[in-house]
Amino acid sequence: AVATIGIRGTEFWGGFFFAPGALDVTVLKGKGVYVENPQGRVELMPGEGTTITASGAPSPAKVWKDEKLKKAVESVTWQARP
Repeated sequence: AVATIGIRGTEFWGGFFFAPGALDVTVLKGKGVYVENPQGRVELMPGEGTTITASGAPSPAKVWKDEKLKKAVESVTWQARP
């Protein structure tokens, strides 16, 4: 376990996608989420993300660039092939 995520009517993305052993979480739309582990807690609003490792606190909330958001969503979006 790396962290607990609290969800409040929100669409979010989370995954071990951008760096080995690091969980990234971002809010896509909605009211926001919190991410916490024994080392700390961070509140995220739409467009913001955090990175968490098993041994560290969630990083401060930071607005993700459009390219990173796009890669995250594409990692879980099914697209029909011609």
